[in-house]
Amino acid sequence: MGKHQLKEHDYASKYPLFNPPEHEFEQHHITYNTSIQTLNQLIHIAIHTQLYTLDTESVLRRYQHNEPALIQIQLIRPHHLSTILLVEVQHLPPIHSEEFGKIQDLFSAILVGKNTIYVWGELSELDSFVKFGLFSHQQLLLPEAINQQNEFKLFWQSAHPHQPSASADCRCEQCLLDKLDGETWSLQDAMAHTLEVWLDKRLTIAPFDIGLDLSLQHNNNSQQEFRYQMIRYVRNDCLAMEKLMEFMESNSQQQTKFTCVIPPVFPESTSSCIEQTPTVLVEDEVIISVDEDINLNVPSVSSLEKTIRPSIDSQPSLVFTAVENPPKSTMTAEAKRSKNRRKTLKCRRKQFLSQLARHDIYHGFTVEKVRDVLDRADIKYTKIFKTPLVPAPNRQHHVFIGLQEGQDREELERRTKNWFTESHFNRLYFPHRRTPSPSLHRDQGRSKRSDHYSPLHSQQRRTSTPPHHHRTRAPPPNPQHYKYHQRRR
Repeated sequence: MGKHQLKEHDYASKYPLFNPPEHEFEQHHITYNTSIQTLNQLIHIAIHTQLYTLDTESVLRRYQHNEPALIQIQLIRPHHLSTILLVEVQHLPPIHSEEFGKIQDLFSAILVGKNTIYVWGELSELDSFVKFGLFSHQQLLLPEAINQQNEFKLFWQSAHPHQPSASADCRCEQCLLDKLDGETWSLQDAMAHTLEVWLDKRLTIAPFDIGLDLSLQHNNNSQQEFRYQMIRYVRNDCLAMEKLMEFMESNSQQQTKFTCVIPPVFPESTSSCIEQTPTVLVEDEVIISVDEDINLNVPSVSSLEKTIRPSIDSQPSLVFTAVENPPKSTMTAEAKRSKNRRKTLKCRRKQFLSQLARHDIYHGFTVEKVRDVLDRADIKYTKIFKTPLVPAPNRQHHVFIGLQEGQDREELERRTKNWFTESHFNRLYFPHRRTPSPSLHRDQGRSKRSDHYSPLHSQQRRTSTPPHHHRTRAPPPNPQHYKYHQRRR
């Protein structure tokens, strides 16, 4: 029995199964069978939703990259049932159909700047799904993505610090799960040690591309039951993140410290000294001549007495005020990188509010060359983002240009329509080089070989060839044998 199987058996024997009832959420499959009416309703819900949880599933391919299969999205709305979307990317409608356009509109309503998406990991796991055409790389930069895996690690470190004395009550991550500072938590471990439930992860490598929607094909009883199990598996990941989010928020609000703020109290000796009436000594008399027109605002002795004498009639009392001190936790290197990543994405969203996007550009255009082209055309930009960063001839390259305020985006779209192609690259950096079209190649071939398609000329060429000259016969391999036959004659 492997390590993961032992952990599954341990959690299953200790905790109850995490399986929220189906009346707490709504579930929709996004496939080629999804109607336009259903997609319009989901778009309306997504427009009025700002909090999401997201997860993805892929299928293992031997000696190859994993094949993307499923996107699970949970739409969390206050005072409403949460909506779970299961987008089966291997069973989408045709790319030019109206249904496919509606699915694109659905993702456009989700991937906007006002929304917050919780992911157990990084939102970059959606990069492998861009090839299906539902969203683009620049859309993934718009929403605020929160790595709940790192957030939970910081939460546990602040709530359960290591106890110096070796005791069984220490619940730090190193004593509990033998985790180092750089190691992350699995969602199953987090659910087990916080909510004390068992999140079943036995179907991690299941074939999620077979079509979970029962309306896609006819299934017998065993096939239906297997699909039900996979559906429960994928939706429970999103529901577990929601429950964990609520647990962390409720515990963070309860962690307040009460501090005693005591005002200073005068001692009895000081109060007796203050109560004495101050006396003015005039032994050293000084004569000062002052003009009569000048009024000196000198307070009287009685007013000085009132000012100096404090009101100490009331007894001093202790005042207790509750001051909320958030727990200070030392951030690990991984947490710092995650925080810097969120700041970078937030700054990048501001830089790409108005942008130009050019897809499938020539791989020779690096970021420096794109910047050079924009400077030559006097186009004011804020930031340039290119993927991939390293030129690779066998991959598709995309560039996103953030525009400054005052730039006419439609006019620039028209100007740059044919930019960043191979012919554009040759015109700029290799004027002597040309990229002829296939038709030009074909015409040049015909001009050089005008007789290629002329049967008459081919016949003439065959008939005009000179006849082969007769060659002299080679001597026999055995000259003695030849002489012997001559002598016998």
